[in-house]
Amino acid sequence: MKALVLIASGQLEYQETAEPRMQPNEVLIRVQACAIGEDDVAGLDGGSDLRVPPLIMGHEASGVVEQVGGQVHGWRPGDRVAFESLVYSLEDRQVRAGLYHLADAKKRVGVSCQAYRLDGAMAELIALPGHLLHRIPDSVSFDQAALAEPAALAAHALRLTPPNLNQATAVIGCGVTGLLLIQLLSLAGAAPIIAVEHDEERRNFALDSGADEAFSDDAGVGERIRSLTAGHGVAVVFDTLGRADTLQTAIDCLDGNGVVNVVGFSDTSVQAPLQQMVERQLRLQGSCGVCGEFPAVLDMIARRTLDVDFLQSIKAPLSEGALWFDKLVRNEQKLLKVILHP
Repeated sequence: MKALVLIASGQLEYQETAEPRMQPNEVLIRVQACAIGEDDVAGLDGGSDLRVPPLIMGHEASGVVEQVGGQVHGWRPGDRVAFESLVYSLEDRQVRAGLYHLADAKKRVGVSCQAYRLDGAMAELIALPGHLLHRIPDSVSFDQAALAEPAALAAHALRLTPPNLNQATAVIGCGVTGLLLIQLLSLAGAAPIIAVEHDEERRNFALDSGADEAFSDDAGVGERIRSLTAGHGVAVVFDTLGRADTLQTAIDCLDGNGVVNVVGFSDTSVQAPLQQMVERQLRLQGSCGVCGEFPAVLDMIARRTLDVDFLQSIKAPLSEGALWFDKLVRNEQKLLKVILHP
């Protein structure tokens, strides 16, 4: 089969590779669409210990069932599916407690590290356990379904720290996750929703997605947010960037008893201003992956209550994947999502 393979740091090659060997508990899927994730781009340079070459990257994808293992029930060839990218055993203690995203023993699709290597979906075929699959509604395209995972990630964060009706909320960082969060917050009745983003074009995307205000991330953003909320600040901040400066901005924006939900993170250590957090009774909440949100977001995409179409900047053949990775790394066209078609 053909696949886009990370063969060395910063070097992708479209090449012929062996087809995956399907296990009895797995389903073989012919990939129809695979989005380039932000973590894929970040891991391209080899600086991450989670993308050790050689590796087929990609985990935001959809496709058609090609073959079903003997231990799998409920799926048959021809079924249209989206799939989660966290592989875990159904016998894991956290899985049994309903927290499969926190499984003790887990692997991520499109990751190669010291412990394991699990090729991803930037290929014609991928084999995955049957319990990771979700049926795509008839009205949802493969390209739309490929964005179910980032939508589910945003939905999971919202589920952890849901705003009350008409409660002031802020989102720091208006990449894909931030823009999806803004849509979901608007649907949940949060108000005002305030976006914080350095890029003007993305601030405009935020306003189109349902934000009431969109501010640049300069030194005065905390004061502007307080002036917009009668001097109080917001109840919840979703930080999709996870840096030291964005954490401080989030805390500066919060009302007393507020919460910072960290959805994204960088690989740098961050010092928390504990004195401010104690004196104002602030909480720091991490949001990890997805846990049960896939069916809801697929249904919302089908009902057109959640818009993922505007996120699709480019659709291209998988053979051109290296070119589009390079453009994303260079941020040449300020792209949001590039969808690759094997």
